Amino acid sequence: MIEKTINFFKNLSIRYKLLLTFFLLLFVIAAGVTFAINYYNQRFIGDMTEESNKQIMKEMNAELDSIYAQINQLYTTFNNQDLYKIFLNEDNNSNFENVYKELQYESLIKNIINANNLQEHISGILLYANQDTNSYIGTGAINPNFQIEKTDWYKKFVESQTGRLLYGPFSEDLKSENSKKNNVIYFIRSWHIPVSSGISRSEYPFILFNINASIFTDIFKKYSGNTKVVLVTDSSHQPLFTVNMGKEEEEQIISIIEEHMINSKERETYFNKTWSITRTFNNNLGWNIYSAESTRDAFRDMNRLIRNIYLIILSAGGAAILLALYLTRKIIMPLTILNQMINKIEEKDVFLDIQTKDELGQIGERFNQMKRRMQDMAEKMYMSKMQEKEAQLSALQAQINPHFLYNTLDNIYCIAQVEGSEHIISLTDNLSKMMRYSMSMKNHYVPLAKELEHVKSYINILNVRFDDSILLDFQVEDAWDIEIPKLSMQPLAENAWNHGILPKKGHHGTIQFHISVQEDTCIIQVLDDGIGISLEKSQEINKSLEQINYDDTNTYSTGSGIALKNVNNRIMLEDGESYGVRLYPRDEGGCQVIVKMKLHK
Repeated sequence: MIEKTINFFKNLSIRYKLLLTFFLLLFVIAAGVTFAINYYNQRFIGDMTEESNKQIMKEMNAELDSIYAQINQLYTTFNNQDLYKIFLNEDNNSNFENVYKELQYESLIKNIINANNLQEHISGILLYANQDTNSYIGTGAINPNFQIEKTDWYKKFVESQTGRLLYGPFSEDLKSENSKKNNVIYFIRSWHIPVSSGISRSEYPFILFNINASIFTDIFKKYSGNTKVVLVTDSSHQPLFTVNMGKEEEEQIISIIEEHMINSKERETYFNKTWSITRTFNNNLGWNIYSAESTRDAFRDMNRLIRNIYLIILSAGGAAILLALYLTRKIIMPLTILNQMINKIEEKDVFLDIQTKDELGQIGERFNQMKRRMQDMAEKMYMSKMQEKEAQLSALQAQINPHFLYNTLDNIYCIAQVEGSEHIISLTDNLSKMMRYSMSMKNHYVPLAKELEHVKSYINILNVRFDDSILLDFQVEDAWDIEIPKLSMQPLAENAWNHGILPKKGHHGTIQFHISVQEDTCIIQVLDDGIGISLEKSQEINKSLEQINYDDTNTYSTGSGIALKNVNNRIMLEDGESYGVRLYPRDEGGCQVIVKMKLHK
């Protein structure tokens, strides 16, 4: 589809391309203006709504924190009182005395609640030491068969291991069937009973406050007014309270919260053309509180403004289209004349007849100059191709020499086999292998085995000359499947021979190649037991090897065509300055060359 559209545009005339471009530009301007107005109006409306909601949420949070602080203070007071003594039955106390003691403690608790002005907030208090030792003080009677340890809120209190729990809102489950059950929130905290009391501590003692849920609902209604809706969720994002919220609105707001706000802890506001939502978190209660307000009215005015701007753009665009039709006609006419000129230029040895000195005349003169230059270039290109063919013929002739040399070496090899001359057989065979390998440069990287075979051929030739004085050893650790730069290892063996073993008395020595792989790096160590190298000399050479160097006067160059510095230059050019060749003296005598290059498989 895209390719067809591009081809269609290419086949249009220049006039229609200009008109189409103009229409697209007009559309982009209209879209840009619309976007800008929407963007800045949204920001303005969103900022105002956000500031208002943040202030309301701040005040709401402060009131919720005040209630929490009062109830928490009440808990502290009860926890410090010796209320557990209500459960202690002394042998010398009569039943009447025990009942009287319970009434005294019940009166004490109610007086403390009234003194803190929490009688409207708290409808009951449960003092729980264990299943057999507990007391409920409040409106209504507690169910005598109620098993607290099996309730969901008790299990969560035990699992929390924090000694506190806020549970609800839900209908009271402590009350008997005939008692009125209110919608409450349980505020539960651990009760610290001394061990000396003698009360069984096999369970988790706690003090439970029945908090009327309507207290919180009234706070949310107070700050929401008639225009805002409020949604309160727990830490698991389960709804607890809703204010001024219908079913449809609840689904919309919950969908926005789940998509844009739950997984973003830093995002406290969300704004679109339907809703403005502000979130706050009450640390004490562990509630997420969302205040949402419809933004439809604000955007209705903005859309009216956008429609008026569209009318202005369309009116200006209509006038601009008429002007574009006129201008494109004036612009295209000279191009038509130019097209006719070009048709004449395509004819051989035909030049334009220039009769005017205006812009078209100047362009025509330049066309004539361009045609003359093109004819000159065509002649030069023809001569260049002829010279290239001659060079190719010369190159083909030059290839005769190495082929003649290979054939000659093969003839010497065959004659040596007939005559039984093992030395000549070895020399010609290894020299032929080295020359064929060295002169075939089709591949820049070769398998490790081929490069090692080239090193063997080189050492075999030396051993014929020097009566098997060199022992060659390869140690390859999980590296047979790698590739290395061609002709990168023979110079290492040549360096060990020329500078280490050859100057040694008797010319006897060992050259060892240790090849290993470490992560993405290939490491080649070449060890010899020659005359060695001084620490100062190795440092001098290594310093010059730290950068690419094309100077042929360095003392470590062998002059054989591919020396150590050439290997170092090639590796650094391919892999970077952190790779290359370094030389070090060996403690046991001789020299050690370490080569690092990138791993290629």
